[in-house]
Amino acid sequence: MARLKLKIQRPWIPYIIFIITLVLTLLITAYINKQTYTEDNLRFLNAVQDTNTNIRTQIETYIAVLRGTAGLFSAELDLSKSDFVGYVTRLRLNQNYSGAMGIGFAQRIQNSDKDSYIQAIQQEDNEQFTITPAGDRSEYYVNRFIVRTDNKMSNRIGVDLFADPEIKGAMEKARDSGLPTSSEIETKVESGTSKKISVFAIFTPIYQGGTIPATVTQRRNSIFGFVYIPFNVTMLLKQIVGGRTLPQLVNYQIYDNEQISKKYLLYDSISNKNQNTSIPRFKETRKFSIGGTYWIINYTNSAQFDTESSKNFSTIIFLLGLFISIMFFSLSRSQYIARTRAEIAASKLQAYQKELQKAINHRDNFISIASHELKTPVTSLKVYAELLLRQYVEKGDKKTYDYLLKINRQIDKLTALIQDLLNVSRIQKNQLTFRMELCDLNEIAKEAVENTQQITDHHKLMLEGRVKKKVICDKERISQVMVNLLTNAIKYSPTSEKILVKLDSNRKEALISVTDYGIGISKEYQKKVFDRFYRVSDTDGQTYPGLGIGLFISQAIVKRHEGNIIIISEKGQGSTFTFNLPFKKKKKTEES
Repeated sequence: MARLKLKIQRPWIPYIIFIITLVLTLLITAYINKQTYTEDNLRFLNAVQDTNTNIRTQIETYIAVLRGTAGLFSAELDLSKSDFVGYVTRLRLNQNYSGAMGIGFAQRIQNSDKDSYIQAIQQEDNEQFTITPAGDRSEYYVNRFIVRTDNKMSNRIGVDLFADPEIKGAMEKARDSGLPTSSEIETKVESGTSKKISVFAIFTPIYQGGTIPATVTQRRNSIFGFVYIPFNVTMLLKQIVGGRTLPQLVNYQIYDNEQISKKYLLYDSISNKNQNTSIPRFKETRKFSIGGTYWIINYTNSAQFDTESSKNFSTIIFLLGLFISIMFFSLSRSQYIARTRAEIAASKLQAYQKELQKAINHRDNFISIASHELKTPVTSLKVYAELLLRQYVEKGDKKTYDYLLKINRQIDKLTALIQDLLNVSRIQKNQLTFRMELCDLNEIAKEAVENTQQITDHHKLMLEGRVKKKVICDKERISQVMVNLLTNAIKYSPTSEKILVKLDSNRKEALISVTDYGIGISKEYQKKVFDRFYRVSDTDGQTYPGLGIGLFISQAIVKRHEGNIIIISEKGQGSTFTFNLPFKKKKKTEES
């Protein structure tokens, strides 16, 4: 009696259960949040890398065009206007390089050659040709040819590009380094409008002799001129990233200065897409060089990115875990209340053993009732899980479908567990019912093997032998014994691929055995495997999932059939469980 009081007088147990399950829910939710964040961050970085690589590749493509044009002049310094225009026309700038405003050639003219150069050009193709702005300078870099793709800037043939300090600096740097060099971005006014546009140009030097001289002095002396491409920044960036899919996952702002501010902003994908702004979860800044000039790109995730994220799945997991926590709390609290009432009743009637037995039966009845009551919410969960599975199959959401499939499998396990608990309760009360009839064990074994095979892809379940006579038994109960033995064989042979079911018979009885090649059981523990709630452990002492009641139930069923179940096993070599069913039974058994 005192022992019964000790168990009942623990009102804090339901709260401990609630706290533990709630903590587990929070831990699982935090883990899923972390995994989702990691996956989203990787998606974001991949989108950033793709966009960044695309911009770099496109710029390098334009530089390759400049190098090719420079090579044309290196092969023939005295290239005519028609040859230059024909070459540029074949490039099809409008179709292939729509970010460029055109391609031009600026020729170096010494002050001493200025007048003769002007006369030669006037006689050749342009009577109005002159070098602007006027004035004497030591040398001029005259805009000799230019083929434009738009009309946003005027074609200023004859302009001395060296007269512009910003452009001069870029050209000098290109001349001295021998490499393509970008000018600083300038604001110009569109031809025919008052609209301002941001422009820059990339210059590639051309040297007499066709090769780049070894020293700076030699390069300055042998420079012949430059080929260059002028760019409208907005049109260039639209051509590079405007029509791609991945940038929908990221927003980006491009600056022509390491200081990220509106003053140096060149391009903003948000304003161009007319998106609603929100606080981004991810940010990334990249820096890259365009002809010696550095651009900064500031990336953030877009609203579309968050829409495709599975971050909201953790909320579903949390709510489901909270529901389970409350359910377990309610059950344990109800059990505590029931046990408390039983203790009060038992304390009033402690002089009577019969009344004490009633209190104990009340406790057992509560466990049975609780198991029955669990079946209703579990059945509801099963129905909703099946509905969600159909919905997400139609939507094609594989990730959510996989998660729901796992939930569905766990519900099936919980249903089987509840049924086993009910059977244990019935066995203890000697209330396990049987429906005896003449059965074909071959068909029962075949059906059990086929059904169990569906739950494993790793193991091959093989059926050998036959029972020559039919036997009087409960078909469902014997099938339950076979399924218990098969599922145990699968569970305790994780590295094996074969499980053997063998049927045999003699004059008196049928013999059914299930053999696995798994972890095996030491002799000192073989008698315990049929005890209620006993679980086998591996070589490291770690137990496998389960309550340890399958063999307890199987033994009770076989004994009610006047049979026996035995085990033959060796540690590390696998196990064989064999049970027999006699063909002739006592009259009492046949009528049970």
